[in-house]
Parts: sequence; structure tokens; C-alpha cells
Amino acid sequence: MSGLFLKGEKKERAGVYRRHEQITNNGVASAMNGVFCIPVHADFGPVGEIQKITSKSDLLSLYMESGTIDAAVKLFDAGANTVYLYRLGTGGKEGSLSLQTTTATNAVTLKTKYPTALKFSVTVKQKLGDETTKECSVYNGATLVEKVSFIAGADVNEAANLVEAMKDSKYLSAELVSGASGIMQTVAQQALAGGSAPAVTTEDYSNAFNAFETYAWNVLVLDTVEEDVKALAKTYMERIHSNGALGVCVLGEAAGKSLATRKTNAKSYNAPYFIYCGSGYYNTAGDRVEGYLAAAVQAGVIGCKDSSTSIVHTEIQDAESCIEQLTNEQYVDAIKSGLLLLSEGQEGQVWFDSGVNTYTVLDEDDDEGWKKIKRTAVRYEAFDRINRTLEPLIGKISNNAAGVDNVIQEAKKVLAEMNREGKILDTYEFYEDKENPHAADYAYFIIRIDDVDSMEKIYLTYQFQYIAQ
Repeated sequence: MSGLFLKGEKKERAGVYRRHEQITNNGVASAMNGVFCIPVHADFGPVGEIQKITSKSDLLSLYMESGTIDAAVKLFDAGANTVYLYRLGTGGKEGSLSLQTTTATNAVTLKTKYPTALKFSVTVKQKLGDETTKECSVYNGATLVEKVSFIAGADVNEAANLVEAMKDSKYLSAELVSGASGIMQTVAQQALAGGSAPAVTTEDYSNAFNAFETYAWNVLVLDTVEEDVKALAKTYMERIHSNGALGVCVLGEAAGKSLATRKTNAKSYNAPYFIYCGSGYYNTAGDRVEGYLAAAVQAGVIGCKDSSTSIVHTEIQDAESCIEQLTNEQYVDAIKSGLLLLSEGQEGQVWFDSGVNTYTVLDEDDDEGWKKIKRTAVRYEAFDRINRTLEPLIGKISNNAAGVDNVIQEAKKVLAEMNREGKILDTYEFYEDKENPHAADYAYFIIRIDDVDSMEKIYLTYQFQYIAQ
């Protein structure tokens, strides 16, 4: 006897029965790379709040090229997919301008959308070759940044039409004066006045760090190398890591600091989640890139790199040469101090000389792997991906043998995927802790992982033999 059966159906007669179904795999949480957060001094954009930026064009559209926005630009140049950006400061004032009708009556009030000291101005005039359209052109200094068209003519309310059209402006808001109507006056680059930038203090960085805490990111970058701000970042990172957070912080160093000072500063952080970049470089245009900008460039490379590959001897794009030339012994001492430096290859490449973080004095439960950026990244990735895979099971499965098996199988999918990605060896294990068996509403598990390092040192033994002819 043969035939079809429904899922779960039990047949009475002996025989071979069949059914078919689509294979559906539970998704395995993927790695989170290229997600940054950075506080910035900006001349435009929302103040004191997080903005999720997913492209360089969106970044420059919202914040313009100002202040330390160049650090965030470098993150996108390196391949960032998301940057959580916080414009520092409090207070400030929007610039404003009253536009009049041809009867010299105030009709439209323009304001910059955000507090700013930038010199905005507008030109309002008839569109060339079109008597039914006027244009409002917005300038930042002498640069035209935007042009908005609105319906014009004696039989329409141009003032109201201008206000409606300015709803699409990225830079200015418009408000109609109560009861105003008529034909708008022509003006040429009339300035918005009274604008001022927010005041920025060290405390604003604390506000930024607290705001970042609710988001998921893998690298925190600073727009400064000031010691008091770095001290705040140290306290912040230590606190969130003590609460189970993941992610690293990349710090830079002020120009002109001695190598001894840089080594001492790097050592003082002593944690796998701090990376201390101590080098600058000359770019292909001959400009010195150092301080916070050099750190941002290096942070971009580090944060976008897949954990299956090391940053060691990864080239810095647009770098022509290192600012300083060091000896072999100096590079060795820097590595021992947890200071990440750039060096030059034999073909003139500017690249990361090592892959160390600041962790030099290990806690008793930590092994040497925690001193490496790559191996720390693999371990944090395992923590994060297993957490995100198992979290949906909380409260949804029974705490019995079947539930324990469910947890094990789901976690092993993550480990199997990381093995296929070349991040861990196939020796991984995930099993229930037999010394602490599951009970009530809890269960303990043991995870054994051998993460894969990169080949960074090749030792060649040449053997020669002299043979007399």
C-alpha cells in the first residue's frame, strides 16, 4: 500500500506513504561589523540627540562639512554601514530673516533649522523663462546649497506658496506672518542674522556616551584627543562592560607626544576593549593626518574588518608615508605597551605594524588571546551572535531536557557558521553544565571555543651545503 499522509497523521494499513515540505532554517544571527558611534562638534544639524546615519551623502546633507564631521566621513570612507552621530553642545540660536512682499510688508520668516553660526543667505527671484515660477536659492557663504521653486503670479499668494515649498528645504524653515499675502520681493543673497553655535563642554561628551548606551554598535570613536574626554570614555567603557556590553573604543593621541608618553598612556587603559592608535601619517596630498582624524581613519579600518581577518599589515588608504621612522626595538616596545603603531612596508606601504589592543596585564581568567584585536573581535562576536540567537527563546521554551537541547542546537548553529567563516576551529563544544543542572527557571551551559589567529610571523630556516667541485 502506498499513498499520501498528512503531517502527524498515523495510518492503519502497512505501506509507504509520502509528503513533501519546504525546508525552513531558523536564521543564525550574523556578525555586526561597521557600526560606529561618534560625538562631534558640528556647525549644523540636530543638537544633543542621536541620529542614525547610513551613508556619507546623508551625513553631509544633515550636518554639512563642518567642525569634526571629517572624522565621521572617514568612517564611511572605510566602509561603515551605520554611524550613530551625536552633535555636541547646548544652547545656540537659529539664524533668521524676514522676507517682504512688494508692498514692503513682512510676509515670511525664514529660520535655520538648527542653531548655527554658519552664514546662510537667500536669493528670491523669478525663474528664468517661466513667469509662473519663482525660486528661493539658499547659500552657505558663497556656496549654493539648495534651490526651492514655488508658484508665482499676481493671482496667487506667493508668500503662502513659498512657505509651503520650503517644507522640503534641508536647511531652512519658513513661517507665514499671520494674514500675509502678496507678491514676494526680489532679494539677492540676503543674510540670515543672529545665529550662534551651541556651547560645547566636557560634560556634553558624558551626555553623548549615555545616549549611545541604548544602541548596538561595535566601535566608539572620539572626535578629540583631549585627555579629560578620553578619561570620560574610559570610565564609560569600563562601566558598560561591567554590565555585559560589547564593543571597543578607539583612541588617538595628540601630535608631538613622545613615544614614551604614548606607551605610558596606552598602558593605562589596559583592557581588550581599548585600542590606542599612536601614529599619524602623510597623505598623498602631502598633508599631515594625526590626532583625532588619524584615529578615526584607523578606527574605520578596524571596525569594518571582518573578524576572520587581521588588521596586521592592512594598508591605510591615501597614506603616503609615516610621520615618524622608528627602530625595530621601538616597535617591539610599543607592542609590549599595547600601543598600536603604523609602519612602512618594503614597497612603501603604510600599514598597521601589529594588531594589539591596550591589554598588557592580564586578569587571572584571561589568556593571551585577549591582547589581540582580532581574537578579541572573534570572542565578542561569539558572545553577541549567541546572545542574539538565544534571546528569542527566553520565556518561550520549557525548562526541561527538550528545552535544554533546543538551546544547545540553536547555539551550535552559530558556532558552526563561525567555523565555516574561518573564525573558530571545528573543535567547538556547547553543552549543559553537569555540575549545575537546570532547575526551576534557569540552566547553565559550557561553551568551548578555539578561535583562529592570523599568521603574523613566518620563520624560515635556510640550509646550505658547500660542495667543492
